[in-house]
Amino acid sequence: MMPFSLSSIVIFLLSGAPLFVSIGLGSALIMIFGHHMPIRSIVPMMIGPVASWPMLAMPLFILAGALMLSGGSAKRMVDFFNAAFGHMRGGLIVVVVAFCTLFSALSGSGLAAIAAVGTIMFPEMRRQGYSDKLSTGVVAVTGELGVLIPPSILFIILGMLMQTSAASLFAAGVVPGLLLALVFCIIGLFLAKKEGIKVAVKRAGWRVIGDTFVKAIPAVIMPIIILGGIYSGLFTPTEAASVSCVYAILVGAVVYRGFTWQSFWGAFVSTAKISGVMYIMIASIALFSYIISVGGAPKALAGLVIQAGLSQTQFVCVLCASFIILGFVFEAWPMMWILIPLLLPTFAALDINLLWMGVLFCVGTMIGQVTPPMCVVVYFTSKIAKVPPGTVIKGIIPFLIAEVIVLFVLIFVPELSLWFPRVMGMR
Repeated sequence: MMPFSLSSIVIFLLSGAPLFVSIGLGSALIMIFGHHMPIRSIVPMMIGPVASWPMLAMPLFILAGALMLSGGSAKRMVDFFNAAFGHMRGGLIVVVVAFCTLFSALSGSGLAAIAAVGTIMFPEMRRQGYSDKLSTGVVAVTGELGVLIPPSILFIILGMLMQTSAASLFAAGVVPGLLLALVFCIIGLFLAKKEGIKVAVKRAGWRVIGDTFVKAIPAVIMPIIILGGIYSGLFTPTEAASVSCVYAILVGAVVYRGFTWQSFWGAFVSTAKISGVMYIMIASIALFSYIISVGGAPKALAGLVIQAGLSQTQFVCVLCASFIILGFVFEAWPMMWILIPLLLPTFAALDINLLWMGVLFCVGTMIGQVTPPMCVVVYFTSKIAKVPPGTVIKGIIPFLIAEVIVLFVLIFVPELSLWFPRVMGMR
């Protein structure tokens, strides 16, 4: 049955059908003709994963990021970081990394962070002499920090698939996310010095820094409200996403008064488009995951790994390499939806901590997502910066090497991922 299912999916892909059609229809055929399941039983299997309480957090966090961008909150944050660090040699690199780290904690979306910082910073970086290669490279990789910095949308889906608390995964991503941000800053400053970037602006006075900080406070405290509420038990991640949307609307409309009817409505439209694509893919992949599970593939894989005599570390190294390679051709969340149910029995057999594995998966897919051919982040950044994708890829390479090194550090030092959840009383 499995070969028939896979062959039908391949046929649909070769015909030029969209990925969700290929996977969903191919899987439905094997369920109908192979398992003799009625269509009325298939439809609930597709709707079930989407119509869940945890999954509601995904579009809400995306909407919160879009509202922060259109309401003027993003610009106030950039103004503050620019006043604080813009006078340094390569200071705009620090501004970009700091903004993407903070904005990721507001929206959980890497593409939203890239759109926000790219729109504001690319013209200024060009004016100060930064090459398109360096500026697009640092924006692309730091935008991906939204995968690790809570509230990560990927962690929300991972929590549901692993039957693990999303809040625990959020905590596990904090230290690795900040570590990557620090590494990106160091590399970016080194490359800026190598390019001969000169200081283009004078050091801002304390009054200017204080003024921009005061204006940015309503936006900056939003992550404190979101994460503080989650970790204190005041509300769940889904409720936190709802609160973040209401807060973003109030700040944008009352404090910054940055909304127009067009920008306000546009935030909802863009969120609907992104969420619609993700939901329809998740619904289709749910059928494929069912077929894999019924076929006994998860247990068979666990048995093969045990028979091969791989240690926990050896298996994790092979798996992380697979995450990177598969990331070349698959986006992170459909790959996650397919692989995680398949691998769960093996994780249990080797006593692999799910929080640690969740972090490794995210970092591995971060690397895969910025490498050709299916590098959505690269194409999106090139569109925002109006440069060829090849320029972005060249700029990413130094940061990519650093990500691979950090991934291996996280593999051999699990405590970097597990320390903060343990401090927060999570497992």
